[in-house]
Amino acid sequence: GITFEKVRGWINIINPFRAVMVIGTPGSGKSFAFFLPGIQQMIHKGFTMVIYDFKFSDLTKYAYNCLLSSSEFLLKTFGYIPEFCIISLEHPLYSERCNVLQPHLLQDFTVDAYGLAKAFMVAINPSWKNKEGDFFPESATNLAAAGI
Repeated sequence: GITFEKVRGWINIINPFRAVMVIGTPGSGKSFAFFLPGIQQMIHKGFTMVIYDFKFSDLTKYAYNCLLSSSEFLLKTFGYIPEFCIISLEHPLYSERCNVLQPHLLQDFTVDAYGLAKAFMVAINPSWKNKEGDFFPESATNLAAAGI
Protein backbone atom coordinates (compact mmCIF):
# COMPACT_ATOMS: atom_id res chain seq x y z
CA GLY A 1 0.00 0.00 0.00
CA ILE A 2 0.91 3.64 -0.29
CA THR A 3 1.94 5.40 2.90
CA PHE A 4 1.96 9.14 3.38
CA GLU A 5 4.29 10.83 5.79
CA LYS A 6 4.03 14.39 6.99
CA VAL A 7 6.61 16.59 5.34
CA ARG A 8 7.43 19.83 7.13
CA GLY A 9 7.88 22.71 4.73
CA TRP A 10 6.52 25.98 3.43
CA ILE A 11 4.02 26.72 0.71
CA ASN A 12 5.86 29.29 -1.39
CA ILE A 13 3.41 31.89 -2.68
CA ILE A 14 5.34 34.57 -4.55
CA ASN A 15 2.81 37.40 -4.24
CA PRO A 16 -0.20 36.56 -2.04
CA PHE A 17 -1.51 40.12 -2.36
CA ARG A 18 -2.56 39.60 -5.96
CA ALA A 19 -4.68 36.45 -5.74
CA VAL A 20 -4.58 32.81 -4.73
CA MET A 21 -6.98 30.25 -6.14
CA VAL A 22 -7.31 26.67 -4.97
CA ILE A 23 -9.61 24.38 -6.92
CA GLY A 24 -10.73 20.90 -5.95
CA THR A 25 -13.78 18.75 -5.44
CA PRO A 26 -15.45 18.59 -2.03
CA GLY A 27 -13.48 16.33 0.27
CA SER A 28 -10.29 16.43 -1.80
CA GLY A 29 -8.24 17.89 1.06
CA LYS A 30 -7.95 21.55 0.10
CA SER A 31 -8.33 22.74 3.69
CA PHE A 32 -5.98 20.16 5.15
CA ALA A 33 -3.27 20.49 2.49
CA PHE A 34 -3.41 24.20 1.70
CA PHE A 35 -5.61 26.41 3.87
CA LEU A 36 -4.67 25.22 7.34
CA PRO A 37 -0.90 25.47 6.74
CA GLY A 38 -1.48 28.72 4.82
CA ILE A 39 -3.37 30.30 7.71
CA GLN A 40 -0.66 29.23 10.14
CA GLN A 41 2.13 30.63 7.96
CA MET A 42 0.36 33.93 7.21
CA ILE A 43 -0.26 34.53 10.92
CA HIS A 44 3.36 33.67 11.68
CA LYS A 45 4.49 36.21 9.06
CA GLY A 46 2.22 38.89 10.58
CA PHE A 47 -0.07 39.24 7.57
CA THR A 48 -3.61 40.57 7.88
CA MET A 49 -6.24 38.11 6.73
CA VAL A 50 -9.94 37.99 6.09
CA ILE A 51 -11.10 34.41 6.41
CA TYR A 52 -14.55 33.55 5.11
CA ASP A 53 -15.48 30.58 7.25
CA PHE A 54 -18.32 28.88 5.39
CA LYS A 55 -18.69 26.23 8.12
CA PHE A 56 -18.45 28.67 11.05
CA SER A 57 -16.44 28.07 13.42
CA ASP A 58 -13.96 25.49 12.11
CA LEU A 59 -11.43 27.82 10.46
CA THR A 60 -12.17 30.56 12.99
CA LYS A 61 -11.10 28.40 15.93
CA TYR A 62 -8.06 27.17 14.02
CA ALA A 63 -6.96 30.72 13.12
CA TYR A 64 -7.48 31.91 16.70
CA ASN A 65 -5.45 29.02 18.12
CA CYS A 66 -2.67 29.72 15.58
CA LEU A 67 -2.66 33.35 16.70
CA LEU A 68 -2.43 32.31 20.35
CA SER A 69 0.43 29.90 19.67
CA SER A 70 2.33 32.54 17.65
CA SER A 71 1.61 35.44 20.03
CA GLU A 72 4.96 35.28 21.84
CA PHE A 73 6.86 35.25 18.53
CA LEU A 74 4.72 38.07 17.10
CA LEU A 75 5.23 40.19 20.22
CA LYS A 76 8.98 39.67 20.03
CA THR A 77 9.19 40.27 16.25
CA PHE A 78 6.65 43.04 15.62
CA GLY A 79 6.21 44.50 19.10
CA TYR A 80 2.48 43.80 19.36
CA ILE A 81 -0.06 41.01 19.10
CA PRO A 82 -2.59 41.56 16.27
CA GLU A 83 -6.30 41.85 17.01
CA PHE A 84 -8.63 38.99 16.22
CA CYS A 85 -12.12 40.09 15.16
CA ILE A 86 -15.13 38.08 14.04
CA ILE A 87 -17.91 39.59 11.97
CA SER A 88 -20.78 37.15 11.62
CA LEU A 89 -24.14 38.12 10.18
CA GLU A 90 -25.61 34.69 10.96
CA HIS A 91 -24.35 34.54 14.56
CA PRO A 92 -24.44 38.12 15.91
CA LEU A 93 -23.74 36.89 19.45
CA TYR A 94 -20.17 36.01 18.41
CA SER A 95 -19.69 39.06 16.21
CA GLU A 96 -17.79 42.31 16.63
CA ARG A 97 -19.88 45.41 16.15
CA CYS A 98 -19.15 47.86 13.36
CA ASN A 99 -21.02 50.99 12.33
CA VAL A 100 -20.91 51.69 8.59
CA LEU A 101 -22.67 55.01 9.14
CA GLN A 102 -19.86 56.69 11.09
CA PRO A 103 -19.71 60.36 10.07
CA HIS A 104 -15.94 60.37 9.50
CA LEU A 105 -16.34 57.58 6.90
CA LEU A 106 -18.78 59.60 4.75
CA GLN A 107 -16.92 61.76 2.20
CA ASP A 108 -19.79 63.62 0.52
CA PHE A 109 -22.69 63.25 2.92
CA THR A 110 -25.55 63.60 0.42
CA VAL A 111 -24.11 61.18 -2.15
CA ASP A 112 -22.98 58.62 0.43
CA ALA A 113 -26.25 58.77 2.38
CA TYR A 114 -28.27 58.17 -0.79
CA GLY A 115 -25.95 55.34 -1.85
CA LEU A 116 -26.25 53.64 1.53
CA ALA A 117 -30.02 54.08 1.55
CA LYS A 118 -30.23 52.61 -1.96
CA ALA A 119 -28.09 49.63 -0.92
CA PHE A 120 -30.27 49.05 2.16
CA MET A 121 -33.49 49.25 0.17
CA VAL A 122 -32.26 46.85 -2.53
CA ALA A 123 -31.07 44.46 0.21
CA ILE A 124 -34.51 44.58 1.81
CA ASN A 125 -36.40 44.19 -1.46
CA PRO A 126 -34.22 42.98 -4.39
CA SER A 127 -36.97 43.60 -6.96
CA TRP A 128 -36.45 47.37 -6.44
CA LYS A 129 -33.14 47.07 -8.28
CA ASN A 130 -35.02 47.10 -11.61
CA LYS A 131 -37.52 49.82 -10.60
CA GLU A 132 -35.30 52.86 -11.08
CA GLY A 133 -37.44 56.00 -11.09
CA ASP A 134 -40.67 54.44 -9.77
CA PHE A 135 -42.43 56.51 -7.14
CA PHE A 136 -42.60 54.11 -4.19
CA PRO A 137 -39.03 52.73 -4.34
CA GLU A 138 -37.59 56.22 -4.88
CA SER A 139 -39.65 57.81 -2.10
CA ALA A 140 -38.64 55.07 0.37
CA THR A 141 -34.99 55.45 -0.61
CA ASN A 142 -35.17 59.25 -0.24
CA LEU A 143 -36.84 58.91 3.18
CA ALA A 144 -34.13 56.49 4.33
CA ALA A 145 -31.42 58.83 2.99
CA ALA A 146 -32.96 61.72 4.91
CA GLY A 147 -32.90 59.59 8.05
CA ILE A 148 -29.22 58.83 7.54
